[in-house]
Amino acid sequence: MTTKEIQRFRIIGIGIRTSHALENSIKQRIPELWQRFIDERLHEKIPNQLESNKLCGLLGISR
Repeated sequence: MTTKEIQRFRIIGIGIRTSHALENSIKQRIPELWQRFIDERLHEKIPNQLESNKLCGLLGISR
């Protein structure tokens, strides 16, 4: 694996807290989050977009 240094940038969006246990049950939250993102057309409300055709899902793990 190679590492490349890039200029810093800002990430904007919506988020939730969830767990592996929740996501592996009937109470999944991530699909609901993506559905909200699509239904509310949040991708169109992101200010100062450089490219409008790129979306990204990020996962952060805290302990």
